[in-house]
Amino acid sequence: MLLLDEATAHLDGLRETALRHTVQRATEHCTVVLIAHRLSTLTSADHLVPVADGRVRDHDRHGELLGRNELYRDLAATQMPPKEA
Repeated sequence: MLLLDEATAHLDGLRETALRHTVQRATEHCTVVLIAHRLSTLTSADHLVPVADGRVRDHDRHGELLGRNELYRDLAATQMPPKEA
């Protein structure tokens, strides 16, 4: 098991991307638990668990949470600009 707590907090975009690729490769060999405030770090995760006020608010994949969880959707709206068509 690999546990990362805010591993990207002080990284620039280039280094964050490199770390994401490294973590993705690590998931082939072990379970990775990644704690982060930046959603860009987490969107490809198999399972996301939004927590607010010390309580688990939901759990699922990124797309499913966007569709049904207002807390997660609001967080995504502030951190991730919409993709242009």
